[in-house]
Amino acid sequence: MQTLKRGDVRELPAPIADMKLIAAVGQRRSVREFSDQKVDASILAHVLWCTCGTSSAEGKLTVPTTMDRREMTAYVLDSEGVWRYDPVKNALVCTHAGDARADSTTDQDFVKTAPVTLVIAADNKKAAGIEDCVKYDAGFCGMAAQLACVAVGLGSVVRGSFDAEKLTRALGEDATPLLCVTLGFAA
Repeated sequence: MQTLKRGDVRELPAPIADMKLIAAVGQRRSVREFSDQKVDASILAHVLWCTCGTSSAEGKLTVPTTMDRREMTAYVLDSEGVWRYDPVKNALVCTHAGDARADSTTDQDFVKTAPVTLVIAADNKKAAGIEDCVKYDAGFCGMAAQLACVAVGLGSVVRGSFDAEKLTRALGEDATPLLCVTLGFAA
């Protein structure tokens, strides 16, 4: 087994899904019980692309951001480590080796074993001057993530309860965590 280290890159396949938006909106529910089935890379790629990906050759985003600052970043917490989503390369970049899922909750035990938690965070440099708006941009990302999950058959729950200092350390970068989306196959 290869040892994971900061900077390792995991390429993702192209996003998938063809559910109509109206169906996804109608089926969206918060789920807090997950099976231990892993979320495969193609499904994760779809969720990440919807959450904060690029949707055109010109670099247009899948979600709006204040003044087009593009300050939102999605991090993936799984049993292996913490990964920053790079939407341009459609890849995950390791920022912290080791399981940090427990760092994304204060007292919700299901988070510690759910296959994936996405952390929606603001890049502090890009967010300078628009700090009052980043929470709205994080909300757009969270809703997009939940609808993407429905479209590919995953359950999810958006969470705002976490220890910000602990989670910031786990991310390993100059970013402020704003929202978590825990996801996986419903139990």
